[in-house]
Amino acid sequence: MKLITTRKAVMLLTLTTVFVIGLMSRQVRADESLNNNQSIAKLKKRLGRTLLKLAPGYSISVIKSGNTLFQHSGGLATIKPAKPTTHNTLFPVFSVAKPWTVILLANMMQKGEIDPYAPLGDHLNTGNNNIDTITPFMLATHSSGIRHYKDPSEAKNPGHCQKPLDALPIFIGDDLLFTPGENRHYSSWGFVLLSAVIEEAGNFNFSNVLEERVIVPLGGNLNSNILTKATPYESVSGNSWQVVEHDLTCKFGAGGYLATAHTIAMVQNQAVLSDFLSDEIKGLIFRKRADGTIRAGGFSSGGSALVATWPEQELTVSITMNAMQSNEQLSIVLTDIAHHFKP
Repeated sequence: MKLITTRKAVMLLTLTTVFVIGLMSRQVRADESLNNNQSIAKLKKRLGRTLLKLAPGYSISVIKSGNTLFQHSGGLATIKPAKPTTHNTLFPVFSVAKPWTVILLANMMQKGEIDPYAPLGDHLNTGNNNIDTITPFMLATHSSGIRHYKDPSEAKNPGHCQKPLDALPIFIGDDLLFTPGENRHYSSWGFVLLSAVIEEAGNFNFSNVLEERVIVPLGGNLNSNILTKATPYESVSGNSWQVVEHDLTCKFGAGGYLATAHTIAMVQNQAVLSDFLSDEIKGLIFRKRADGTIRAGGFSSGGSALVATWPEQELTVSITMNAMQSNEQLSIVLTDIAHHFKP
């Protein structure tokens, strides 16, 4: 009888201990969840205070190993009539599109559709013999000698184009800055020419194939009709904003697209970390900075976009907004966000 009582006592004690430990574990998880929620709330509040001084609206996305960790949007996509910025708001990507273009070039090279080291004259006649000897590789590495935008006005409104070839008259008759391949000079027009070469070599619509072969396979999308476009603004008289009239249609692979912050972050995260590209191609496209990050970004009148990946942590953070701010300003905010999610 005593033996049975002892066994019951042991079982009761064991069950009680398990129950208490379970309660404690749930309490710890609840406390951790509460602390995390409070931390996220503080982060969002801090971001709002900082970013709404820089633009009417903004959107942020954090991706880790292909999974969405955090999305946050604030302010207004359009001031009048008031339309709030959401995770689905489209912003100009600016030069974030340049790595996308090089990825498409690599894709075509692997398919045997283009030789990156063959002269442009093999695919199109620009009417400029000096330019026809340039190679796609030179265009992709800013070593072609083709100039960049002349001034902010040309960057904002260079014209209206239906296809990359329409943009060539803007710069194709200008002198080269140096003998192709002998120097480097950052050139968005060089990437517009690369877009034209890619389109002619593949005999397809550049924008459609960029989305089909690069953006969608890497987890993003472009210019969806169901998404709201952010209105571009510039600062006037302190904290006032006025609408900027700009036309991105002639920029194509240099920066002519709209996307959500989520698409920008996801595409870079997967391009850098997945096996979509070979290590050799990744080494040509993505270069680590001194701080260990891989970055892409751009800004012009009416908007800014910046994305950075920490490869060791498999973490990518993107920021988009509808007013122009320098990459240096956004880098501070971006790094602050990353520290919150890095282990």
